[in-house]
Amino acid sequence: MRDARDRAVGGPVSFQVVLRSGRTELGRRIRWCHPATILGLVGLLLAAAGGRLGAQAMEEMKGPPTMAVFNLSFYGEHANSIQPGDTGLAVIATGVLRSELRRYPQFKVLDSSLTYDAVAKVEAAGPPCVRLDCARSIAMQLGARWVVTGRLSKLSNLIWYLFGQVTEVSTGKLLSDQELELKGISRDIVPKGAQSLSRRVAQAAGFLPLPPDTTPVAEASGSHLDVERVKSLLASAAEGQIPDLSGLDLSSLDLRGIDFRRAKLAGANLFSCDLTGAILADADLTGANLDGTTLRRADLRRAKLAHASLFATIVEEADLSGADLSETRIIGYLKRAKLAGAILRNANIGADPGNQSMGVMRAAFVGADLSGADLSGANLFKVDFSYARLTGANLRGADLSNGELVQTDFSNADLTDAKFAKADISGAIFKGARGLSQAHGINEAKNRDKAVFDEHME
Repeated sequence: MRDARDRAVGGPVSFQVVLRSGRTELGRRIRWCHPATILGLVGLLLAAAGGRLGAQAMEEMKGPPTMAVFNLSFYGEHANSIQPGDTGLAVIATGVLRSELRRYPQFKVLDSSLTYDAVAKVEAAGPPCVRLDCARSIAMQLGARWVVTGRLSKLSNLIWYLFGQVTEVSTGKLLSDQELELKGISRDIVPKGAQSLSRRVAQAAGFLPLPPDTTPVAEASGSHLDVERVKSLLASAAEGQIPDLSGLDLSSLDLRGIDFRRAKLAGANLFSCDLTGAILADADLTGANLDGTTLRRADLRRAKLAHASLFATIVEEADLSGADLSETRIIGYLKRAKLAGAILRNANIGADPGNQSMGVMRAAFVGADLSGADLSGANLFKVDFSYARLTGANLRGADLSNGELVQTDFSNADLTDAKFAKADISGAIFKGARGLSQAHGINEAKNRDKAVFDEHME
């Protein structure tokens, strides 16, 4: 009977079944076996391995184990002062930590977008995800073996603390609880502290720490943020805390629809960003660089934009009602923008004489609403206010010479000492305008005969 079976499969077969997982090895040499029996033996070996192989073996078959690194939070309750950009250091530290841990081939760091989206989903349905059990639950859903959490704490401008915890997701066992004291200039010591923390995290997970990346820390961390870091910083701000991105480089990012409400972006570099539909209501953008940026339909109500630069910026249909743009440089496209009650005192909105070879580079407020806006002392040379509404606006001392003021509504505006030389005022409405008799060049303006004045001014 045995010979018949041997002939059926082509003769006696000798082989070895071996199962390995880490340092565990189970095996047996078998001289002959029917194919169906082979599968049965493999099943028996798996059952015998039990907990030694089980889920761990299956996980290793899928690839290297994963690590979920959550954003380091900023803690400044005991700091003697909070400076612009302090909270942004927690984002930089998180970026350095993730970058260093990605260098380990033995495990994979989950993409930050996965943890960000998971946290956002949890917080949309409940309280902020600030406890370890919440982070562990999310890490478990994402299939991570370890979860890394921590915070950056400020004591003073020269003394900081970096805390980090490594937890085994499946058991909840705390593998490491690190506390690093950092002393020195924050921009230098925080990224270096994150590098040191990464080595301790790897060691806690059971791997030999790698030497730090030879890339200069300033270059590795940088102040330039990617979209995920921006989202992380905004999401990591505790309830009632104002997200601080002051002085950071966000240039060329696609930030469409992101909620920056109340965020501090003073001095930030937003060059060539796409902020279409972004929410920046009450945001602090004082001195920010918005050159080449798209702000189409963005919500900038009551935003602080004093001394900011908006050169070649698209602000079409954006809402800047009540915003402060005093002494701001504006050369851009503001068609149908809402600037009711906005402050543009001494703003430099005049055409750029240095770019005339490329055509007239000027601000276009076609159809915009500037009712009640304060444009006193503003440079509006060659501005295009065609079909714009400036009812009740303050234009005392403003320079509107050579401007396109076709059918602009100046009703009840204050035009004392305003300049209109060579401006085209065809169809412009000056009903109820104050100080018109003290305005300069109004009688020499183009198409004055087609403008609408009060009867005594006809």
